[in-house]
Amino acid sequence: MSASERYLFRNEHEWMVGFASIFAATWRAAWRSALIALALAAHAAAQQSGDAATPDEMPEVTLSQLSNYLEQLSTGMGAFSQYNADGTTSKGRVYLSRPWNLRMEYDPPDEISIIAKGRRLYVLDRKSNSQPAQYPLTGTGLETLIAKNVNLEDPELLQDFRAGDGYSEVHVRHSSKLVDGHSELYFANHPITLLGWGYVDGDGQRTTLVLDSWREGIGLRRSLFDTQQLFQ
Repeated sequence: MSASERYLFRNEHEWMVGFASIFAATWRAAWRSALIALALAAHAAAQQSGDAATPDEMPEVTLSQLSNYLEQLSTGMGAFSQYNADGTTSKGRVYLSRPWNLRMEYDPPDEISIIAKGRRLYVLDRKSNSQPAQYPLTGTGLETLIAKNVNLEDPELLQDFRAGDGYSEVHVRHSSKLVDGHSELYFANHPITLLGWGYVDGDGQRTTLVLDSWREGIGLRRSLFDTQQLFQ
């Protein structure tokens, strides 16, 4: 093989390896998106009442209805599966007490506790042996979920609304202009029920949390949202 042939072969091989890598990454992302969509659709179907009406016969869900649902939601608790941007999946439990209170406990091996209290977010990684990190709630994707007043029709907040047969997605902008990306809220349509939420960063990397065994209107201990326990 001549020098020019070796050069062409090497470049062709490198191109093929690069193409295969891009194709594999694209396929994994598409497969991940399909898996998340199936999970949301399955949970939405499980939430539907015994009404005999078909999806085509059911009225379309509106942003006003979704806003009212969130404002009237007092407490909730359930398990979750979090589909991370790097292809891994984390599991745990979440506790919600609106307004301004949310707690997430991640199962091993993650061993992370997150408490949203007021307008601050506290994150404790027990494997790091360090004090909890603190962040402003603005730009985390949780602000709309736990805020006292919710208006998903606000044009400054709403980025996209996708009303499907089984579930709906609301994409909302962050109130902080310093944070790229957007957050997403997922709802079952009939009856309206929270299915989960997600975050898409400025590079298009998506993290999606899907709820399971979600129960609403239950009593939750106030101590669940005490941030001081994270510093002990």
